[in-house]
Amino acid sequence: MSRITARGASIASRSPCSSPTAGVATVLHQHRSQILLWAVLALALNVLVGYAGLVSLGHAGLFAVAGYSTALLLDAGHNH
Repeated sequence: MSRITARGASIASRSPCSSPTAGVATVLHQHRSQILLWAVLALALNVLVGYAGLVSLGHAGLFAVAGYSTALLLDAGHNH
């Protein structure tokens, strides 16, 4: 095996695509974005119900519409 081939094989073996944990970063990013989304929703609901004392039906309605449209998009094949 020549020196150039050995170096190329060494670089290819350390490639992120050849690693068994190649998709972990994207999965962690997706989980973090979901956690952030839920945290923003919880904070908004806390401000509305806690400080203002209002009953929030708008949050539930908008969340239902968003969940329904997300289910339709995922069913049609539009993944992350």
